[in-house]
Amino acid sequence: MPKKKLTIIFVIIVALLGILFLSRQEVTGDGKRADLDLSKNITPETINRITISGGETPVFLMKEGEEWTAGTRKVEPELLTRIWDTFAEVSFTGPVSKNPDNHERFEVTPETGVSVTFFQGETEQASILIGKTGKTFEATYMRLADQDEVYESSKNLAILFPIDEQNWHDKTIVALDTAQITEIHYTSLDDTFALKKLIDDEWVMAQGDIEKKIDTAHADAALQPLTRLTGLRFLSEPNIEVFDTTTDKTVLEVFSNDERLAHLELHIKESETWVHSSETGEYFAIAAFTSGQLLPNSSSF
Repeated sequence: MPKKKLTIIFVIIVALLGILFLSRQEVTGDGKRADLDLSKNITPETINRITISGGETPVFLMKEGEEWTAGTRKVEPELLTRIWDTFAEVSFTGPVSKNPDNHERFEVTPETGVSVTFFQGETEQASILIGKTGKTFEATYMRLADQDEVYESSKNLAILFPIDEQNWHDKTIVALDTAQITEIHYTSLDDTFALKKLIDDEWVMAQGDIEKKIDTAHADAALQPLTRLTGLRFLSEPNIEVFDTTTDKTVLEVFSNDERLAHLELHIKESETWVHSSETGEYFAIAAFTSGQLLPNSSSF
């Protein structure tokens, strides 16, 4: 091949590589800490409304008094605490890119990422786009919604903002002070018994006219899930007939002396345990381990 043609091909290749390099405009090696600080903008004192977009429908979190809600339900407080704690500590490196053509690559576009906007009243305090996982699982790529620069966060921001509203809901079924519990009654089709607390803080298992002392470990195991019983998911408008016709049902009643603290119906349907709370009227699916704690039988004492 003539030398002139080789020279032209070489120049073209160099030019193409240069264009590719400029289009990426990526800083990958220095890990330079960015002068980006959101800790003062995103705090429990400055924020009372959050919108999250990235799913089929946006999620709207609202603060009313001291309580946050998503739709008509209370938000799980721990989820909000995790947001405030993370933004108080998170740092950013970069920018890893300044070119808007790279936004899709880092998944920081409205179509590919999760858009989160923080408000105080009607005033926007911060708006960010959270993209894909960074160099480690603990990091994510992100950018401010009105800027092209993409940064890498020191903490995983994506896990802070579920895009399904139900994942924000507080799924607490009951939360009891177990020191106040004096009796737990269990009623099922083939097993009826009660755990009763005596004056000396010892516990007995009572079945009919028979009472049998049980050790502290067994009593604690029965009490433990009642300190805060939470569901994995819930049905606010279930097909009641499906649950009413089940034969595998246990009724659990919790008392403090003569005061009933909780009335729960536990239904096992297709290897899954659902808890119906008479206080809320809702049905919650619970974890298999929790189900085992809530459903002892008299022979286990």
